[in-house]
Amino acid sequence: MAKFDYMNFYGAADIEFVVHAKQFSKEQAIALFIHENMAGYTRDRLREPTADNIEQHHVRYYVREPFGCGLGSSDGCYSFCSEDSRGSFPVWTIDFAKLRQRKTS
Repeated sequence: MAKFDYMNFYGAADIEFVVHAKQFSKEQAIALFIHENMAGYTRDRLREPTADNIEQHHVRYYVREPFGCGLGSSDGCYSFCSEDSRGSFPVWTIDFAKLRQRKTS
């Protein structure tokens, strides 16, 4: 099984930055987001996140990709799950859509 620290989750609607909540504080999650994503996504005009933009969810590693995950991987993957799922752990999430600034004319 792979070790999880942080990564971007790509979904049908948008991208979420996901950080292991037992390894990193909210402030560290923000710093990681800025380091990993702000330069690469400037074309999306993202504003810097604040603690108010962070939500807590749960993730687990799936040996077999769950139906509807859409990765097409046979190697397993991390995906969101319920808090009581076997092997779940808490994560901080930052939703890119909530950080997009509207274009001004």
